[in-house]
Amino acid sequence: MLCVLENPVHAQTQLPDSLEQKFVDVPRDSTYIDKLNNLATDYLGLSPVLSRRIATRATEVAPEIRYVRGYARSLKIIGNTYWTEGVFEFAQNYYLLAARQYQNAGDSLGLGQVYNNIGLIYEKMGNYEKALEYLTLSVRLIKDDQKAQSAILINIGELYILLNNFPLADQYIEQGLALATKINNKKTVAFAYDALGIVNTKLKYYQKALECFSRAEEMSKSLGEIRLLIQTYQGFADVYRELGLYEKAEI
Repeated sequence: MLCVLENPVHAQTQLPDSLEQKFVDVPRDSTYIDKLNNLATDYLGLSPVLSRRIATRATEVAPEIRYVRGYARSLKIIGNTYWTEGVFEFAQNYYLLAARQYQNAGDSLGLGQVYNNIGLIYEKMGNYEKALEYLTLSVRLIKDDQKAQSAILINIGELYILLNNFPLADQYIEQGLALATKINNKKTVAFAYDALGIVNTKLKYYQKALECFSRAEEMSKSLGEIRLLIQTYQGFADVYRELGLYEKAEI
């Protein structure tokens, strides 16, 4: 039985000529949608607006060929563009649309990934109860993807930090760290150490916090993860401020 896709759009979104040339000889099948979605993902960090135009084209063509997974992914990418721009209500709307399509397709991995995004949006909006609900569903759905699972476990741990439940925060982050270490996912390991630094700061285990931040700093530098490095330096500053070492905090 074919799944009915919502709101097919007949007038196709125009792409810049330089991008249109990439698809001149590509047949309008699932490969075409995948290429559009991959290109939209590539442009996400460079130009969310252009990324959204490309993904929108995919949402216009996917219903015509009944490619549900491709349609769902393009909706999620559009949500990601709004997330990148900080327009969280719009991002949430597209994530919910994507979730419905992943459900229609029976794609538990895709559904789990988009539930993670929905959970993070609820966290941004201050609805921690709904955030925990979706993140918990997410980690159950993606149990066969260790890379994604390790990241979501850390996300749950960071949510428990906001809830001031530091034992549970530590538990989930340590689980994520163990899994990320097992599969040698260095980026997630770095995020885990940064999060553990925050937990230990909250618990006033300042030396342990500094050790965690130092490990996060080392790994972030080696990976070129500037955003995480900025966050880690803020963590160092918080610890030094708590210790009354204001000159170090300022540095």
